[in-house]
Amino acid sequence: MKNKTFKIISDYRTFLMGLAIISIIVYHFTEDCFSYKYMFNGWIKTYYKYISAVGVDIFLMLSGLGLFYSMKKNDNTKEFYKKRYIKILIPYLVVAIPSLIQFCIVYNQDIIYFFKELSFINILQEGTRKYWYVFFICICYFIFPVLYKYINKCKETEDVITKVILLTLVVTLFNEMFRVGNPVLYKRISLMIVRFFPFFAGILLGFLSYNKKKITTSNYVSMIICMGLIVLANSGNNALRTYCRFIAVAAFCILFVVLISKIDKYIIISFFKKIVEWFGKYSFEIYLIHVSVRRVFASYKMYPCEIRYFIPYIIISLILVPIVKLLCNLIEKPIKKTLKLS
Repeated sequence: MKNKTFKIISDYRTFLMGLAIISIIVYHFTEDCFSYKYMFNGWIKTYYKYISAVGVDIFLMLSGLGLFYSMKKNDNTKEFYKKRYIKILIPYLVVAIPSLIQFCIVYNQDIIYFFKELSFINILQEGTRKYWYVFFICICYFIFPVLYKYINKCKETEDVITKVILLTLVVTLFNEMFRVGNPVLYKRISLMIVRFFPFFAGILLGFLSYNKKKITTSNYVSMIICMGLIVLANSGNNALRTYCRFIAVAAFCILFVVLISKIDKYIIISFFKKIVEWFGKYSFEIYLIHVSVRRVFASYKMYPCEIRYFIPYIIISLILVPIVKLLCNLIEKPIKKTLKLS
């Protein structure tokens, strides 16, 4: 273990993305069990309370890490924006448009509602959360070049950590200001604003990974201790709950990939790794499709928390992945050619 560096997170990024999307699917299952009061006990209740939607935080962390690498290769801001928004908005539109049309038909909503949902306006006006993650990651992409310049000036790890802590303190202060000063707006954006911290932490890990900083014994000890913060994941404070859950699970993920790297030569571990990596490779498409199919099922009172509906819901979601990916590739090619992007 003493020879490992933080680059292992980049090496296993796809694997971790796979774990994250699987974790989100499991969370949505437990969330449905809670919402529809179906089998909400045992491990389901524990997962819902303590693990919750931490997979989203891991996504954001890995996004921050990936963006750091991307900007290191090419720091052209215009190209960065073009590539990133094409990559995220085309799959979003391919999946969201038919899903929202179905939603509007079933729930008798007009075309204004459709466009407000599609353009994320309803997130701020009504607090709807159909595709809040897409809206939030678009914001993260928008601010990243500034964050990169702010952090890339640092030479020492301590300087980067200090800047990430300062950024997190500022965001947390804004979070509390909204909570006290405008509780209505806070309720709408609280799901997002506390999640800047995982994104900032991802940029820090990007710095550590890109510069191949060694994982020291004290780092391992710190991560083991940090895993204990999971006990605060059921705290009443939204920011504290999110931060502690993320730190605990992020520490576990790093330790887990270090372990996997030691034993992935075994066939069964290698097979497991390849399956998880497939989920990671198509994680964004899986996310979009599965939340959309989940809502379609629920609109017809086929709640995915019931096994008779959960299995076909998962099968349909996975079948749609290569179809959506193919459509996205067909749409992306002429757009990239027009914009002269590789």
